[in-house]
Amino acid sequence: MKKTKPKVLLVEDNPLHLKIFQTILGYNNYDTLVAPTGECALEEIEKNTPDLLIVDIKISGKKSLSLIQYLKKHQQ
Repeated sequence: MKKTKPKVLLVEDNPLHLKIFQTILGYNNYDTLVAPTGECALEEIEKNTPDLLIVDIKISGKKSLSLIQYLKKHQQ
């Protein structure tokens, strides 16, 4: 039986930070999904429910705290 890797959604607009997170998480056997804005994060969550979100506090577009409040209010 094949075990699936846990999915982590990185909500980050800085390419260097993304690369660092992806390298560390990939090395530790996680699949990473990327969203540069809050709006993209919501779309990605609808398509691929992640096991964990890592959210930059200062992302562009929908602000990170608004994104977290929205997700908490609409959690499944």
